[in-house]
Amino acid sequence: MLKMPLIIVVALLAVVGSVNAFNMQMTPEEAQDVICEDVLGGVDIVIENITTSKTAVGATNTVIVPANVARKYLAVVNDSDEAIYISIGEAAVLNEGIRLNANGGSFEMTGENMSFKAINGISTSGSKNATFEEGY
Repeated sequence: MLKMPLIIVVALLAVVGSVNAFNMQMTPEEAQDVICEDVLGGVDIVIENITTSKTAVGATNTVIVPANVARKYLAVVNDSDEAIYISIGEAAVLNEGIRLNANGGSFEMTGENMSFKAINGISTSGSKNATFEEGY
């Protein structure tokens, strides 16, 4: 399988408006599916929709991202000045689970470690933003 770096594919799309891959003409929309597959390490996953949002994480268990059985990709980033602790499918507890450090600590799920369960979080003082991007 021929894999082209994302930058080259995007440049080709900008110049010619289509990409000839695997001996088939592809529209920019179809090429985007190939780009998503390549970015995810060659796993045969096509991401058709992306949701980007934020959640104010409280001092008690807070749902950051609801459960989603169609989920194929998820990234959660701590956009606050204090640590946020997250848990997958269970209530989040301070100083337990997955720690997202302040100012950009992140957690990512792809095909290899995917869970469809809710992602819950907790922070010490409350009202701390966690951003996320979910592909499905």
